[in-house]
Amino acid sequence: MYIDYLTDSITRLIQIVNDNMANETEWDIAVQMIKHMDEIPGASIQQVADICHCSIATISRFVKKLNFENFSTFRYKLAMDLFNSPKLNLKMPGEYQIDYAELKENYLETVKTQIDELEKGLSLDEIERAVELLHAAETILIYSHGDLDFHAFQVDLAMHGKASWHVKGYSEMKKALDTLHDNTVVIAPLFSTQNGRQNVEMLHNLGIKMIIVSRGSVNVYEKYADAFFRIRMSETKMDDYLIHLLFDILSMHYRKRYME
Repeated sequence: MYIDYLTDSITRLIQIVNDNMANETEWDIAVQMIKHMDEIPGASIQQVADICHCSIATISRFVKKLNFENFSTFRYKLAMDLFNSPKLNLKMPGEYQIDYAELKENYLETVKTQIDELEKGLSLDEIERAVELLHAAETILIYSHGDLDFHAFQVDLAMHGKASWHVKGYSEMKKALDTLHDNTVVIAPLFSTQNGRQNVEMLHNLGIKMIIVSRGSVNVYEKYADAFFRIRMSETKMDDYLIHLLFDILSMHYRKRYME
């Protein structure tokens, strides 16, 4: 049986369900845990054993096979994975029925919660600091990975008379900096430490001002930032919308302060 131990706890359970080489007991436990995943973070090992129709010893062996030290470690990791992926909380046991109106309400509530959390995490002082940096800059360099586009934000900057560039990756970043004004501000949505840290350290060493947007659990960039924002990510398309919402908020504050 192949289990990728670098993945989250839920993916490991899915891998067992997908594996036709898994024995029947392990397959049944994985299915029951997936059906009742929302209950497990608050359950004892005895309660989970009852849910899975097996013994405590069998649950202990099962979570060790998933590469967790013990049941408590597995339960904690599952709770964190559910917290970081709100979309998984919409899952329900197969025997339950739900109509479209309730399903729609669940999705709307999830979206509203993410937006509310974004708003609660935004400091007005930090927004004002970012707006001042944008206003003082001759050029704004938007640096990101992935498929994000910032055309709307760049159009808004152009309306304010600001030049802006969107670059991806280290080589594009370095090439852009060689041709831009000294008075450049970089605004960067960065959500991992694998690709962004080298660029951030380079920019910091060059004395470039930076506005950094990062996921809630990644703090490594904060010490380099002149303005810093955190977003709780859900690993869904909604994350892109939250980033664009933050950029729209910056634009609105810019207009209010400098254009009206």
